[in-house]
Amino acid sequence: MPKTPSSSNARFDKFEKFPTINPAVKPLGPFPAKVHTVNSNAVFFTFNIWDKPHVAYMVPGRMYVNGINNLLNYGKSNQLLSSILSKDLDFKITVRELTDARNGYLNASRGDEDSANKKKANGDSKGKEGADVPVLVSHYVTLLSPIDYNDKFIGNGLNNCGKFHNEEHSFMKYLEQVHRKLLDSPVETPKDLTWFIVSEFGDTGYTLKQPMDPVDVEKGVTARIQEIHHPFGGILEPSNKKYGSIPFYRMNLFVDGGILGFTPRLDQHIKVGDTVVCNIAKNQTDDGEYMSGISGQHYASAVYKGNVEEREPREKPVKRTFDESHKFQIFQLNEDPSGSGAYTSGIAVIQMSTLIKSENASANMVGEFCKFSNKDVYYLGINMEGKDLSHVLKPGDSLFGQLAMLPVKEQRAQYVVKVAFHGRYEPTPYILPESGIVHRTLEKRYGDFAALEKVLLRKVEPRVKTLPPQMAYGRLQSLEPAENKETVSKGTIRILTGPHKGFTVKVNRAKISVFGISLNTCDLLYCMQAYEDIYCEVGGIEDYDEGQYVTQFCTMVHPSRKVCENEDPLTLSAEDKTDFLAWLHSRGLDYAMFKRVKAKTAPFKYFIPFPQDAPLIGRVVSLDPVRPKMGASAGTIIVDSGLMNIDNPPIGGLGVKDMKAEKVTFHRANFWVFGRKMAKADLTYLVQANQRVMFECSKITAQERELYPNLPQNMEYRATIVWVGPTRPRNDRDDPNRNDVSIFDWLSKRGLNIQMFNKLVEGTMAPHTPMELDHRNFFLPPEKGSGGPADSLMATLGNSPETMPVLRHGPVIAHILDTAITCTGPTDPRLYHLLEDDNMAQAAHHVSEALKFAIRYYREKSSGLGGGYGPRGPGPMAPKRGFETFKGGPNKKARGGYGFL
Repeated sequence: MPKTPSSSNARFDKFEKFPTINPAVKPLGPFPAKVHTVNSNAVFFTFNIWDKPHVAYMVPGRMYVNGINNLLNYGKSNQLLSSILSKDLDFKITVRELTDARNGYLNASRGDEDSANKKKANGDSKGKEGADVPVLVSHYVTLLSPIDYNDKFIGNGLNNCGKFHNEEHSFMKYLEQVHRKLLDSPVETPKDLTWFIVSEFGDTGYTLKQPMDPVDVEKGVTARIQEIHHPFGGILEPSNKKYGSIPFYRMNLFVDGGILGFTPRLDQHIKVGDTVVCNIAKNQTDDGEYMSGISGQHYASAVYKGNVEEREPREKPVKRTFDESHKFQIFQLNEDPSGSGAYTSGIAVIQMSTLIKSENASANMVGEFCKFSNKDVYYLGINMEGKDLSHVLKPGDSLFGQLAMLPVKEQRAQYVVKVAFHGRYEPTPYILPESGIVHRTLEKRYGDFAALEKVLLRKVEPRVKTLPPQMAYGRLQSLEPAENKETVSKGTIRILTGPHKGFTVKVNRAKISVFGISLNTCDLLYCMQAYEDIYCEVGGIEDYDEGQYVTQFCTMVHPSRKVCENEDPLTLSAEDKTDFLAWLHSRGLDYAMFKRVKAKTAPFKYFIPFPQDAPLIGRVVSLDPVRPKMGASAGTIIVDSGLMNIDNPPIGGLGVKDMKAEKVTFHRANFWVFGRKMAKADLTYLVQANQRVMFECSKITAQERELYPNLPQNMEYRATIVWVGPTRPRNDRDDPNRNDVSIFDWLSKRGLNIQMFNKLVEGTMAPHTPMELDHRNFFLPPEKGSGGPADSLMATLGNSPETMPVLRHGPVIAHILDTAITCTGPTDPRLYHLLEDDNMAQAAHHVSEALKFAIRYYREKSSGLGGGYGPRGPGPMAPKRGFETFKGGPNKKARGGYGFL
């Protein structure tokens, strides 16, 4: 039996490590099984052994349909994978026992231990699909098939290069049904399901340990491929007969200099009788055999077919954590000086990091430039030497690693990167399909495992060489807000490679397509993601000023891909249908919603700008004067902390600006509270003096000042988005702000409830008037402890209710009034020094507003209109006499004085 962690010290697994199988226990099964949970890095099944429930799992990237094609070639999104491995189907599985059983929360996405622990702490034991309790995963799936499939001939076919024609036909027919269902087309109930999915071990009975550095006994041995065992690898017959027949693993097979990988078909790259060169290693590690179940004492640690590249062995970098590493953001990529077309180096800007914050590195490094080379970069653990960086990295991406100072500054660069990592810190010879960071990166990059593996194992040409003439590869730089109640239709693209690198072009949705389907009527907020790859026509770009060219054709997939007929995706090939559906799913769309987007009947999406660098932190120090019937719609923020990258700093200058103490103007159209847009709200209801906010900003351009002449002349920056709440707002249904219950407490501290808040969002709450606001146009007092004027005022005058009315009766007001009464006119020099601080200005403002209205009422009374406080009493629009309802000072009923707890 596998070792079972005790409940007291059980480590909840994220199922991201290599599945280590107990070689001493033979395969068990087949057993009837049901799919429980599907993730891209792990799929879980429930089954019974002798009427006792068990859980087994498999790694999709290590499984092969009919022993030939990797499962991730078809399951390129979680939705596709879930549809193929449908919970409605009855399966049977053959399993092997794990060396160590693993604990995990199956309903928590990717084994989210933190989420599960929070639920447990809150007494919540339920998940979306039932009990979200830890389960013991004790077995690994080695063979899966529909319940009625006869699998007795599988072993013979896999080990003798047999052809599974019926199985291939059955699976492709089933895949077509999956596609048709996802494309909202009528489908028949699946039947005659005669296909299977087998693990990478095939029917060999072998097991492996994690990738290791072998100790080779002999290198460069000529050998002949004696047998091929799908999908594992095969058997070699070395020319040196003393070794006998030795096995080889597909991930130790190099074809023309690159590792074969998990996703290519084995039989398309090697065949029985091929002559190869191999390295032979002893089948022994510190804790037992590397490859268990083989007959001899040796195995092929490397098999080379075709070109054999000789490289100097590299020193394995020391494994470090994020906290022990510098952070730097790519500024530009540089083309290979040898003319290969690949981008092999670049420069980056050093950012603030935990290493610098903890004073383990100098803060003066922030903003300096560093240079790097692909040979020192590891992407998801894979060394990028000899590979085109533009396939996986682009300006704006962040790397972590170690730096060294250059003896002499080289143009911009003061430092050189010794080693850099993106996504994974531990080097590995090939991309690991069980790694959660791999699949999270694919989701972020809108890619698939097979395409990424080709790039990282160097099986593709430099990107610039794959494009037809007059086409360029770029990054979607931004989308423009919609105009005239339309949906978002325009954007800008930054060219990243080729002769027009660095140019900016404009794009309109009428020119954008995907697999031949036009996005002309689509809201681009649904269809285009921040900074994603895009291919555009640039034939006439040289005839236009920078940034003025409008591309005439854009495609969201590589220009070489085929297009569908009459914009019907059902006319695409199976591979292209898979990629089109994966494209939809990466945007959170299904085909039904995509059709609604094209028909302009999809729900409205608020415009949210693409995220920039790390957000700035600041305080709202004033609101602009309120406008009739609209309330306060803009204001000023002072930055407390944060850095902003500079787009194109001069050579010799820093690439980062410290924004502390900068003033930033903002408008409510870009202001968000717990995921709700405040475009129609009177901000005086929500924003306290010194309200802490997170925000992003940009420098105000001359064009913006021309379009918006009311922008403050004394400020250089405007906020592109401001938010209060747990995270940056998103315009999708999974926005965590929407489900955050702390909004209720936040609103109550402002005298609001959720119904009033909804009215503010809808713009139906009556705005405050100037007489209700202080001299900085705030209605709400500062939050207690924020360091705002109210705190110091209370400290000066005391906290008791008897002393709070000092705004009207205290010594400060007496001094102000005495000076005002005795002054000789507006040029009296005493007026220049009368107000010494914000507290006195606040008091003077309240008195000034009160006296203004007193004069107004007196005038109404004197004019005989009866609207003043004459014999007929106050008019219907006049406020009552009580100062508490005047709201020019502290409204005790609404705010409890200045504390507002």
